[in-house]
Amino acid sequence: MLVVKANSTVGHSITDFRGVGFRARDWKLEVWLHLLAREIDQLPSPPGWLTAARDHWREQATLRINGCIDLNLDAYLTDDQRVAVVRNLAQRVYNSLMQFGEQVPRDFLNAFCQLPAREQYQKDMQTELFLVYGRALLKLLNGKMKAHEFA
Repeated sequence: MLVVKANSTVGHSITDFRGVGFRARDWKLEVWLHLLAREIDQLPSPPGWLTAARDHWREQATLRINGCIDLNLDAYLTDDQRVAVVRNLAQRVYNSLMQFGEQVPRDFLNAFCQLPAREQYQKDMQTELFLVYGRALLKLLNGKMKAHEFA
């Protein structure tokens, strides 16, 4: 049985790139954006376009506007080299999530995502809920998504 966040009324946003994409719950996307930003922060000297993407993704992760999270991938991933960079970052995030095992601790999520009290996770979350998003993002960045999907 899957456990969802206490405030499950949050919307769904579409992650799209080059005319295709997938829809996922905002809370999954918010966690991923925070984790991607953390990966960029760990780079020794990220290029300007990547720090701009990081800043945009952090902002999108904290806006709390249902169904309106926009990664703006087409603006930031303008060539194959940039796509490869973000794909590698996404793979690192995916791998780091797998290290949690079955559950991502609620304390980690609440602290890391800096959620307001009313939106905090009440229980540890099944890691698979976040891995589903990651698999869809990697599929999208690998050019293997041919139509809009749900993650």
